[in-house]
Order: sequence, then structure tokens, then C-alpha cells
Amino acid sequence: MVKTSPLSRWLALAATCFGLCGAVQTATAQEGDIRAKAVTAGELALLPEWCVDTQDGPFGSPEGGEGLNRSPRARQWVSAMGTDFWNMHHYCRGLRDMLRLQRAGLSKLDTEMLTGRAINEFEYIISTCKSTMPLMPEVYLKKGEMHLMRNELPAASQALEISRKLKPDYWPAYDRWVAALIGLKQYDRARALAQEGLGYIPNQPNLTARLAAINAAAGRGSSPRVSAAAASRPGR
Repeated sequence: MVKTSPLSRWLALAATCFGLCGAVQTATAQEGDIRAKAVTAGELALLPEWCVDTQDGPFGSPEGGEGLNRSPRARQWVSAMGTDFWNMHHYCRGLRDMLRLQRAGLSKLDTEMLTGRAINEFEYIISTCKSTMPLMPEVYLKKGEMHLMRNELPAASQALEISRKLKPDYWPAYDRWVAALIGLKQYDRARALAQEGLGYIPNQPNLTARLAAINAAAGRGSSPRVSAAAASRPGR
């Protein structure tokens, strides 16, 4: 048996401790990064180009704010979105959390936190901005997607239906709920919705592919009954 000196044993123990401490610090930093409210430069590069010009960006508050910087491109975005643009930092925050949801190895707790926080940001836009704001159909779409991640089907169905009503030719709002109905094996409802969408946007590739998948799946057997969760879809 090889004998080791007390000093050697202490150094080995210290190295182990430092390694463990480093791992804990790394995990804590990752958790803090996930939960942080600030948008990183890398995230900002992946967000819509106008997010840098919102109140969360480096230019600060609404155009003309006393003693505060303003975006040199503010008039461009206000012209497109109206004064609701100055609320859109909340939408960018929701998109930031959706980006973070794409990271590997998220815990269930982090997933619930990020989806819930994103929904809150989208609901702020819905309650504060005009329904005619150009990006409102997309806001409802993103809200619906977050509810789908949380398996909150009635809320997802409602958000996606409003998105379609606001912009009947907005194919993602059809696509997301058609996919959910296919997952529930509610082929008749999925087919009807896909066909409705194709009536507004003929030959749209995603909806065309969904319809083919529905017909293939439904051909293997009869369509199951509508589940209670999906039956809560408004307007059913």
C-alpha cells in the first residue's frame, strides 16, 4: 500500500472540494441566467429587430421622454404599430423566455416558470394594446403555444381561435391547433380546421401536409370521440 503524506491528502481533498464548488457555482449561474429578466446580447440578436428599440433597449423610454435617450428608429416603429410600440418590450420579454425554453436540460420547474412568465407578458400586451395592433394575431399565437406547452388545452384553443379571427389568413394559428387535434386523434375536427385555413390560403404547405397526415391517419380507423378538454374550444 502506498502511503501518502498529510499534505498530499489535504491537497487532494481541496481539489475535490474546489471541483464540487465550481460545479455548484456553474449550476447556480445557469439557473440565474434562465431566470434573469435582462435580455442578453445573444438573445437580442435572435429577437425581432425592433426589440432593441423598445423601452428595454439601450435607448430607453418613449420617444420624447424628458432627459432620456430615444431610439433613432422610434418613428419607424411607431408608424407601423402606433403608440402601442411603447408597450412592446413586454412582448420581447415573452419571446426571450420562449428562446430560453429551447435550451436543453431544463427542469420542470424552470419550464413552468418560463412558460408562465411568457404568458403573463403576452397577456399584458393583450390587455393594454389595441386589438387592431398589427402584431396582435402573433401575440395570441405565442400565448396559445405557451398554453400548449403547459397542456392547458382550453386556454390554448381560445388564444389560437382569437388569433385566427383577428387574421383569418394567418396559417400558424390554424397549424398549431390542427396539430393538437391530430395528437388528440380528433381527425374530423382537425380536417375541418385545416380545410378552413386552406380556404383562406390555398396550397399553404404546412396545412396541406397536415391534411395529408390527417387523411392517412383517419384511414386507419374511425375518428375517436372529442375529448372533454378539446370540447371546451370556444365556438364548438
